Amino acid sequence: TVPYAAFHPIFFLHHSNVDRIYEKHVQMETPEECAREFAARQRSLAEQGETNRFLQPLEPFQLNDRPLMPADTFDTARLGYVYDELPPDPPQLMTEEPVFVAFENIQVLALKQKSYKLHVFL
Repeated sequence: TVPYAAFHPIFFLHHSNVDRIYEKHVQMETPEECAREFAARQRSLAEQGETNRFLQPLEPFQLNDRPLMPADTFDTARLGYVYDELPPDPPQLMTEEPVFVAFENIQVLALKQKSYKLHVFL
């Protein structure tokens, strides 16, 4: 059940790996850029009536005798740990601007929920 899920070893391992992957993202983007993106997203949600979680402490956690804040999570060294190894850099996938193609008269329902890969050469 939900109240006990976090105590399961698989839950801990899964979320540790999610954190490791996120650390790779933070290192690729820079902690400052991640903080700006997160803050901007939370401001946008706040405009729609949601509580701005960027400004809410991550209770019950503390950092240096003060509440841990979301902005504190972008630097693992300040939190007291670093990873021995992070995932490899992803390959650069897009080397040129994409070309968009529109297909007309396709009967989507006739595809019967199957997907097809189309190769278009221009």
